[in-house]
Amino acid sequence: MLTEHVSANHNTEIVVNGRPRNVAGNVVSFEQVVELAFPDDAPNPDRIYTVAFRHGARKSEGTLVAGHFVEVKSGTQFDVVKSNKS
Repeated sequence: MLTEHVSANHNTEIVVNGRPRNVAGNVVSFEQVVELAFPDDAPNPDRIYTVAFRHGARKSEGTLVAGHFVEVKSGTQFDVVKSNKS
């Protein structure tokens, strides 16, 4: 379980859409990553976000979906793309 490994006593530098970002601890959620990628986006039910990551702490690459978390290490990279429902 990921919560066993959470350490809020330090920051971890991750990369979101090519930009370095600091997060508390070593676990981030889908929602946190989307907020870091698009901080000015207002909630919109017609918008879809796709989040892919690589160089994670326990899994080298994958996708992250709403409501889920991933354990990160310094340098974990996220690519977040937004699109509209068709």
